[in-house]
Amino acid sequence: TFLQSRDAILAADQALTGGSNNCLIWEAFAKRGIGYSAVSGTNSRGDETEAFDMPPSCQAVVSFSQTADARVINGNEIAYTITIENSGAFKTKKMSVSVPVPPYTTYVKNSSSHSVKVQSGVLNFQQFTVNKGETKVITYRLKVDAPVAGDIYFEDDMEDGIAKWNPTLGLNMWALTDSDAYNGNFSWFAADPDNTSNQILKTAQGVVLPDGAEMRFRHKFETEANFDGGVLEISNDGGLTWYDLGGQMTRNGYNDVIPLANNPLINGFAFGGSSNGWVESVVNLGLFTDQEVLIRYRLSSDILSAGQGWWIDDVIIGKDLTYVDNTAYYSMPGDDGGASTISTLVVEGTSNRQQTNLPGAAAVDKNATLNHFAMKAFPNPTHDLVNLTFDQLERGDVKIVISNLQGQRLLEQEFWVESGASALQLDVSSWPSGMYLLRANQDQKQEVLRLVIE
Repeated sequence: TFLQSRDAILAADQALTGGSNNCLIWEAFAKRGIGYSAVSGTNSRGDETEAFDMPPSCQAVVSFSQTADARVINGNEIAYTITIENSGAFKTKKMSVSVPVPPYTTYVKNSSSHSVKVQSGVLNFQQFTVNKGETKVITYRLKVDAPVAGDIYFEDDMEDGIAKWNPTLGLNMWALTDSDAYNGNFSWFAADPDNTSNQILKTAQGVVLPDGAEMRFRHKFETEANFDGGVLEISNDGGLTWYDLGGQMTRNGYNDVIPLANNPLINGFAFGGSSNGWVESVVNLGLFTDQEVLIRYRLSSDILSAGQGWWIDDVIIGKDLTYVDNTAYYSMPGDDGGASTISTLVVEGTSNRQQTNLPGAAAVDKNATLNHFAMKAFPNPTHDLVNLTFDQLERGDVKIVISNLQGQRLLEQEFWVESGASALQLDVSSWPSGMYLLRANQDQKQEVLRLVIE
């Protein structure tokens, strides 16, 4: 049969050259349907199975990730980096990479390091291959123009020292490091040693959580899989009792299972093994609404093999914050493809924006300007009519823009208001149920709020 002939040629190459041409031979046969998964069948005609794949030893092994600025000032640009690494033994087939341009952003012309076409709101990069052992990097930028809303209740980019955290003391303990960071120069790091350890990094002060609060953080880990790992925990009684937050993670949750026999200090799901670079995890904190909480990261190891450790950067707790969520996709023949999503917080203000974080209170912007006015919407939620009231406006036009969370504008209209306090009424009875962003502008003043239609 053809398969027997294929196997004989492969065996001859192994005997004569030690298999140096193994993958080239497989590639030639795979192109003709006599690949790794092909089946010759029986003596009956028509029961053979074609296959165009290669054996695992001859396939490319692709890791695909995207990174970006952790935050951006509204009106500025976000810098993105896509990294494709081939750690396999064979060159990849032609890869396609695409990025749907997120709402409230536009592609910055000529900002890509790789040839790209913008078609129907999608960045389509020119196809390419990645040789074995090679890393391909694509950079590009998007400009942001978004309605900014929400409150920040805790934030630390790890660039201003250790004041917001309390690491437990011990032989192995968390420490600020400049060895690696997602943004800036510093991150918190706990090494994964070859001895028993239980390293804890806890917030120094409690934070009172509003309804709808969520937590986001960037992290990177390289630990001994199934034995050493990290967990995220929360306490609502001052640190007496701790609850695992794994079940509340909505993005990039626990990826490993560490059984009791391997590490009794974990005994369950955890972050373990390799994160393949920096990732962002998102946690829903809704179960602890109106409670003052402490947060802690805990890395635990057993007495055997060591790993590298766990890095933490850019921790933020907030409500209704404005993010640009950007997803890059790749596809390749014979591969299921993959995607990488990254979020960037959109803020108003200057690049030197400073914040004072008070327990239970929104962060205070020390560089805030008076370019705002008072705006309220009621009833909110609503199902038919919504009343808008304004204060501190000048006599003249105010522009109202209402958009859904996908960036589509349902209303864009100017209304005349008198100076001081004014009111408007809008009919939204025909609009679909959901959450909307309402932005009002007058000259250089702007205000944004969330509107819920039931």
